[in-house]
Amino acid sequence: MKERAMADAPPPLLVEVTIEPKSKADWQKFSAALVQLAADDLFLKVDVDQETGRALLRGASESHLGLAIDRLTGVDSSVLAFEIASRAAFREALQKGQSVLLEPIMKVEVVTPEEYTGTVIGDLNSRRGQIQGQDLRTNAVVINAMVPLVNMFGYVNNLRSGTQGRANYAMQFSHYAPLPPPDDDKPFRPAMAMRA
Repeated sequence: MKERAMADAPPPLLVEVTIEPKSKADWQKFSAALVQLAADDLFLKVDVDQETGRALLRGASESHLGLAIDRLTGVDSSVLAFEIASRAAFREALQKGQSVLLEPIMKVEVVTPEEYTGTVIGDLNSRRGQIQGQDLRTNAVVINAMVPLVNMFGYVNNLRSGTQGRANYAMQFSHYAPLPPPDDDKPFRPAMAMRA
């Protein structure tokens, strides 16, 4: 029973700091915030000198008082404020850093009759695909490739017309890779964009 009473005892108040409102006009908000702060933190002692308008905060440690002061000053935490701040930080990071635009790369598996292998590989290469290998199956060839997602739009139509509807494919996300420098002959058309 004695150990429990010692564990529940408040820590000694070893650190103190004096704070005051920015202006006398803020005194009412300041004192209300101090009352709320003292109510929220039982291990924080708050004394106010009415003559000077200063408050003496006593706490268990420097970090304890730092957290209390942070709560006292508060921050604008609305969704709009967060969005504005994050956009500004993103813009600043892009300007200061060496930003790299990434694109999603898909792992593509095409199953085609052997006579259309060259057509399929040529089409994948024209889409910036990198052929990873080929396997033979009964009456078919399996072509594995890595292809940027932006270049896979409309692929099913080309595959069907190039193989007379006899080939099929499956794809799944593999990784992100840096977008190559733009080709001056083609306009830049990313499939997805992040607005900053």
